Amino acid sequence: MLYILNFILSKFVVEMKKIAIDISYYWKMCWYWIVTNNLLKKILEKDEWNYFYLISNEEKNLSELNDLKNWEFVCTNTSFIMHKFLILPKYLKRYWIDIYFSFDQDIPIKKVCKYIIISHDIWWIVLWKQKLFSMMKKWLNLKNTIYHLLWLEKRAAKKSDLIFCPSENTKNDLIREFWVDSGKIHVTYWWLDHLKWSRISGKENYILFPFSNLYNDFQYWLANEILEKKFADKIIFLRPAFINNDMKLHKWITIVNNRISEDDLIKYYSKAKLSIYLSDYDGFWFPPLESVFYWTPVLCNDNSCLPEILNNLWIIHSLTINTFIEYLSTQDLNNLLLQQEMLIKKYNREITSIEILKHLKEKC
Repeated sequence: MLYILNFILSKFVVEMKKIAIDISYYWKMCWYWIVTNNLLKKILEKDEWNYFYLISNEEKNLSELNDLKNWEFVCTNTSFIMHKFLILPKYLKRYWIDIYFSFDQDIPIKKVCKYIIISHDIWWIVLWKQKLFSMMKKWLNLKNTIYHLLWLEKRAAKKSDLIFCPSENTKNDLIREFWVDSGKIHVTYWWLDHLKWSRISGKENYILFPFSNLYNDFQYWLANEILEKKFADKIIFLRPAFINNDMKLHKWITIVNNRISEDDLIKYYSKAKLSIYLSDYDGFWFPPLESVFYWTPVLCNDNSCLPEILNNLWIIHSLTINTFIEYLSTQDLNNLLLQQEMLIKKYNREITSIEILKHLKEKC
């Protein structure tokens, strides 16, 4: 009788796993806080069968998680590099961890349990042959250069038991560039509901180039031409990845390179008559979706994941000045926002967290 009871319970009771989540990025002042802060809390809220150890190399203020009882904090008190690649296995064994979940693309050198990563993009690997010179000008930091040359992201992708990535484009890059088994990669789109809603009234006659990820001068030639054709009174670039300081720019072009507050960013998006987002590569990136969220039409070039995340809307298929100018001359830009509601509903952190937890339950 007892044997039968145990057999029945084994079919219906899910064994609790000990899951360690690396939160070293938690509350860092960069775009990646979107992934770490919001996704972490949503996973803890929705998970009813596992126990979590939140691990960081430094102390964190986790007061916003105090109402949840399925976690505890572990601090390794060491440098980030030592923590990420060398020290973590000792703590994973000490706490008998079943699964180590990294919100970034790296894992410890030594493997002591199942490893899961979020691989958000491998842009440097994809582009380095074509864009080496311009990228090296951007990445003069020796530590970053060494990191990429050591192929640590490839090693992590090959050794991980499960990989979440934010687009089909990223998944295909992992398969093509790192020869990763497609069966262990799952697409879990990111979200828009981290954005603060603020409907600012009144458009101004400027075009915004937000966080351009294009490593050549095309964007500046295009901006000059737009002003020459009088499509706008001024153009504002927000922190472009590539700047040619020798190029002569129209006097009504402004390049903002300082840190931009959330309130200022909302104003830049909301008051622009149009955004133009140009990119050589994106795993999943927010500027086009942020523009739409704040009721500003956006044009993008046909590259990497951009057609995918925008459902092939607002895509310019030729990276030539004439093509963009012709589009600006012939299209009603306000019609670009007709599909806005569809995109806002699609990219929701609730959906992302459910997908992650489903695969954790099935595969681990």
